[in-house]
Amino acid sequence: MSHGTEVEAQDPRDAPAAALERAKVRRTADDADVEAARRLDIARAVQAEQDNAHRGIFVKWVIRTVSASIVVGAGIMAAYAFSQWHSFDSAVLISRFSASVVQTIGLAYVVAHYLFPSRNS
Repeated sequence: MSHGTEVEAQDPRDAPAAALERAKVRRTADDADVEAARRLDIARAVQAEQDNAHRGIFVKWVIRTVSASIVVGAGIMAAYAFSQWHSFDSAVLISRFSASVVQTIGLAYVVAHYLFPSRNS
């Protein structure tokens, strides 16, 4: 016993209607794919704007922190130099400048790594 849909699908007169229906379904699926891609692009753009705003805040914070560290270190170094004017130990000066270089390079690495993350992560 055959069902009504099987008869309609086998009827040659219904072939154009079936083809038209399949085309509509394909267009609807394509439209849904395009809309999903558009929404994904918008979400990525919003995320990029938020990331840029956070990067700006991070850069300002790092610049202030590094500046404060350099000023405090210079103040401590000046206080030490005035207190030990006659017996100034050069090892203290060397260690202070070495620590400043290490801090600066370390912070530059952290900032660069955060601001320019690898594409894999």
